[in-house]
Amino acid sequence: MLIKPDSELRRIPVKLPPSDAVFIEGIRVCLEMIDLAHTRLQQTLVSMEGCCIAKQPLPDGLCASAMLDAWSLVDSIHRLADLAERFPRVRDKKHIPGFVLLRKNTVEINTLRNFIQHLSEQIRNVTTDSPTWSVWGALSWCSVDPETTVLHTSTFLCGKAVTGAVRTLVNPLGKKLRLPIGLITLTQDTVEVCLSDLMDDVERFAATIESMISHTFQAHSEFTERYAADVVIGLVGKAIPPEHK
Repeated sequence: MLIKPDSELRRIPVKLPPSDAVFIEGIRVCLEMIDLAHTRLQQTLVSMEGCCIAKQPLPDGLCASAMLDAWSLVDSIHRLADLAERFPRVRDKKHIPGFVLLRKNTVEINTLRNFIQHLSEQIRNVTTDSPTWSVWGALSWCSVDPETTVLHTSTFLCGKAVTGAVRTLVNPLGKKLRLPIGLITLTQDTVEVCLSDLMDDVERFAATIESMISHTFQAHSEFTERYAADVVIGLVGKAIPPEHK
């Protein structure tokens, strides 16, 4: 869990300037969405791989679920990098690894995000018969059984495969592999992004911003009073049938 229940990012001081508070809230929720999308994507790919190994058909919605969370990661990580770059009152961002690496390593993900955000326009300018292209791209990943150390590498091509379609499998040699699924890579034509590697940058940034915020809040006595986050409000009513009006 990137953002724990007792995180300072959830306990914003009442007297913090609103312009600063909304940035913290934006980053906190963005980190939570990234964490959730990544976890769900791992679980989905585990299920897809299991069905393939067992030679069973994939359940309805499983492929769409994988693409939903993969592209959600692209959009959310892009948004997080923008929020980090514009985060107020932080000196020397260019010398803080948590900020620097997040921006440096998200250049390619911005290309993917911009393409999919303007899909209806961009799709007219691409060569759709390219052996490396599909509308929503391809997902590749690796897994390893901790007990048997047997490794599996898989690729899911979203949509139809044109004649001569080319998809390379992830090469795990010499690379760090997350469990249960790692080296998750999203490829759209010639653009390739390892989402698993970007999670390292996201986690580093989360730890950095958490530490900075915590030290700042604790250093100011006027920040003792905090307001509650994510309040859900409900209203109970009763529907009246039209004939009873």
